[in-house]
Amino acid sequence: MIQQWFVLYRKEMLEMMRNYKWVWVPLVFILFGASQPITTYYMSDILSASGGLPEGTIIQIPMPTGAEMMAQTLSQFSTIGVLVLVLAFMGAVSAERLSGAIYMVLMKPVPHHTYVTAKWAAMATLTGVSLLTGMMAAWYYTELLIGDVTAAALLQSFLLYGLWLAFILTVTLLLSILLKSSGSIAFLSVGIIFLLSIMTSILTRWMKWSPAALTEHATEVLIHGSAGSQLALCLSATVLLIGILLVLSVYSLRLKQTSL
Repeated sequence: MIQQWFVLYRKEMLEMMRNYKWVWVPLVFILFGASQPITTYYMSDILSASGGLPEGTIIQIPMPTGAEMMAQTLSQFSTIGVLVLVLAFMGAVSAERLSGAIYMVLMKPVPHHTYVTAKWAAMATLTGVSLLTGMMAAWYYTELLIGDVTAAALLQSFLLYGLWLAFILTVTLLLSILLKSSGSIAFLSVGIIFLLSIMTSILTRWMKWSPAALTEHATEVLIHGSAGSQLALCLSATVLLIGILLVLSVYSLRLKQTSL
């Protein structure tokens, strides 16, 4: 059973390499991670060089601290990064159903939970590496141009934010099993994440358990050195929801097997 799981895991990793996801997904995170501190540091020079300002105009933009700069980078990942992950994983199962590749796997026979968890683990590996490389690029240029950020705070924020991204890819995986259209999967995934984030921001008092609150905890770790008193509740709820979504994914795949 374990050997079969690792075979499927390696298959998924190889498939993502063949599709160049191991190239362009980390590259996007590195690009946006590095661009945030560089753009912020040179913003005054960029505005001055752009022209159109009265002669003698002096542009003074308050420079954020290193911790604030890393928090801004996470905010950048919450928009572009999330979209990139959804686009990368929206066809995780639906594309195999359309191509018929899933027939070859499930007729081995391969248990549904083995198939789903191996695919999820491969997706989580790519996500974790992409986030890590993006944050390391941001950290390097933040340290070089703006200010210090402790390695401990960086590691804690990485783990917290990485769990939020794990929740996102789990939602995308479930929708990829339920739906066939990549466009519908992407639209619903982004819509669910956006709605959850908005509700968490507006209904702060009642949404302290929300996985979207992990982004706030990751930011607080960077800026204040502490994630806050509600972290345990948020972590527990997120891990539980990820488990429930994976169970639903396995159950949904089993129900759809007759139509594969």
